[in-house]
Amino acid sequence: MCLAHGIAPSFHVRAATYPYGNVAAYVASGRQRRKALTVSVEKTPGISAIDTTNFARQIVLDFEFAPVPKQRQRRGLRNEIIEVGAVKLDYHGNVMGEFSQFVQTEFTEGVAFPVRELTGISAVDTAIADPLYMVIKRLSDWIGRYSAQVVCWSGADRRQLLTECQAKHIDLSAFPTDWADLQAFLHLDHGRGQPRARLFE
Repeated sequence: MCLAHGIAPSFHVRAATYPYGNVAAYVASGRQRRKALTVSVEKTPGISAIDTTNFARQIVLDFEFAPVPKQRQRRGLRNEIIEVGAVKLDYHGNVMGEFSQFVQTEFTEGVAFPVRELTGISAVDTAIADPLYMVIKRLSDWIGRYSAQVVCWSGADRRQLLTECQAKHIDLSAFPTDWADLQAFLHLDHGRGQPRARLFE
């Protein structure tokens, strides 16, 4: 996945290339105008509102995936995370830190050409990287003990993390459980011409 779709062409998991000022502005503006995003729980289970009042930190999170060959898929795992990128914001929208690490795959062999072209990630990058359980442990430690909400681009990143960690028996007990969908905050439903999310004064 790449957060580029809909925000900026360069919005990519490598923290050094994040135009995170855009994201910080969206997060901060929600607090300044005291508006709250509501997302249909029925359509997006596990995804809640962007909330800058009840959380000390927003973690803007993005994964890059690589497809798992059908013969090697386990427990519905069709993709594997090959890179984790995140930006930590305080409740004012100020950038507090950045996180970016490649991930060693377990079922995927190498990095397919389309993925390489899209992400710039090579088979060497993933081969010498640490496995997901180590990267998630570092990410959790980096997030810290502050109350934190994860902000992602659609629910795909959350589904991928839960599915992959279940398939690989990775403990997520220390990871934030509240997720917000930035795409629902920014986009309209083009099919109906109606907002996917509502903003309240």
